[in-house]
Amino acid sequence: MYLVRHGENRANVTRELSCRLVDYPLTERGRLQARQTAQHFAATPVDALFASPLRRAQETAQPLAELLGLPVQTLEELREIDVGELEDPSSPYSLEERRRRDNEVVTAWRAGRFETRYPGGENYLEAATRFKTALRRALTGRSGETVMLIGHSGLYQCALPMLCPQGYLQHLSTNIPLGGYSHLSVHALSPLRATLHTWAVNDHLAGDARLQPDRPDHLRSAHTIPPLSEVPHA
Repeated sequence: MYLVRHGENRANVTRELSCRLVDYPLTERGRLQARQTAQHFAATPVDALFASPLRRAQETAQPLAELLGLPVQTLEELREIDVGELEDPSSPYSLEERRRRDNEVVTAWRAGRFETRYPGGENYLEAATRFKTALRRALTGRSGETVMLIGHSGLYQCALPMLCPQGYLQHLSTNIPLGGYSHLSVHALSPLRATLHTWAVNDHLAGDARLQPDRPDHLRSAHTIPPLSEVPHA
């Protein structure tokens, strides 16, 4: 299975908190990242392609669908983490306050306080369990096949510890780059267990597509928060 992150959109450049309500189309660089990612996988025998319903993921999926000759199947459960009021334009929070509160929640999760919730949004276990539901929907009946998901780095990082409890820490020193991907093999669906082969690959991106405006200090980057103190179970 390949976990592909969407290409660049305006929020990645402005550092705006963009999870669900804020959903811009891809920038020119984001479209270039999507095309180069599609070209990279053009000869890969992918059997099914799934994407988050958010616009940035759908637009990233289109070049892949065209080159792979596959339809894009939308999975609601692949949406980015629900940060609730922090993304609501009518909320009284300043951009600085939204970022600070976001970092507080993610830091709490990394410290093992998985019940910590975004105001009006999800907690860790809810987000991770939702992602596992998406995986089961995508993988059921596909034993021996290769599946690709187009989604969001925050959700990928949230759920990975429960999928790969023995191997994820060594790979989480970097946030998945825009247009980048990770590769894993799923061994079982109940309970879900997988082996992580590669994390945060972007060697296929060249020229302007390699620029990453949301790194290294992206809000969910493992550069800025410590690794999980324990592996959660959902």
